[in-house]
Amino acid sequence: MTKTPQDMQRGLFEGMSHGYEKAIIDLELLSESTQSDKIADLEAMTIKYKKMAEMLKGKFNEDEMDFRSGYIQGEMSSYHIVVDEIRSTFNLEETV
Repeated sequence: MTKTPQDMQRGLFEGMSHGYEKAIIDLELLSESTQSDKIADLEAMTIKYKKMAEMLKGKFNEDEMDFRSGYIQGEMSSYHIVVDEIRSTFNLEETV
């Protein structure tokens, strides 16, 4: 981490924070929902976040070490982590 430029580090952390905020809002809305099949909604949420992460994957160049690149990579990473956490917490199967 010490060799990573400060702008890149700040971007990574801010991007992750933004991604987690989105997930928290979605989870709060889901928990307050009166729909009966929350597991199906969680599965749909994991699909959505997986697609968002894939979309972000092509938006940065791994050779760039600036705030923008760090932000996108951080947000993308948060979506991957959220998907993994939801799947493991609720024992969801991986979907394509």
